[in-house]
Amino acid sequence: MGIRHTENPNQSLYMNNDYMGLPLLPNCYPYLNGYLERCRFVMLHALTRYPCVTGIRFDLHYPADYPLADDDFNNLAVRRFIKILRERIERDQLMASREGKRVHMTELDYVWVREFGETHRPHYHVMIFLNNQAFMSLGNPSLDHDNMAKRIRESWSKALGVDYHIGKHRVHFPDHCSHCIHRYDQQSIDNAFLALSYLCKEHSK
Repeated sequence: MGIRHTENPNQSLYMNNDYMGLPLLPNCYPYLNGYLERCRFVMLHALTRYPCVTGIRFDLHYPADYPLADDDFNNLAVRRFIKILRERIERDQLMASREGKRVHMTELDYVWVREFGETHRPHYHVMIFLNNQAFMSLGNPSLDHDNMAKRIRESWSKALGVDYHIGKHRVHFPDHCSHCIHRYDQQSIDNAFLALSYLCKEHSK
């Protein structure tokens, strides 16, 4: 069921218990129909590339004393972040290949949304999708190892132009944020979309 958004006529609110057979978080209604459609498309498109996909959900925040400019409200920082992360992944895979290691290449598929908290400062909810044969998981985010968690933190720090030891604390990984999504395993698809649906809630957009 779609209800036209009163403040944005280009969006409609979605109130059903599931979206095209995929589950939604029960405490986040209403959802934005266009966001749900886009998130579903990106996830399923990643599964057409690879039979198994690693999905990683995380949040990007600005440092408390970071001077926000018009560029930040225009989402240039998160776009820089995606570009930097993609280049970092490509560079790491190229280096591994030159060292004679077996490398499974991957594209970076992603969705992100901007939200505003009580301070009216923007932050971003992001989910990325990678070839599971290339990157099997996030890695342990509590350890500062050379894993995907550190790549994400370094990319956000570089996008902001701040020291890594400042920027890394502005990336938040929720519980159960890493998903192994199999093309023919509906339960794994459901679990990933349940986490992904959080990005589609109308509140604080």
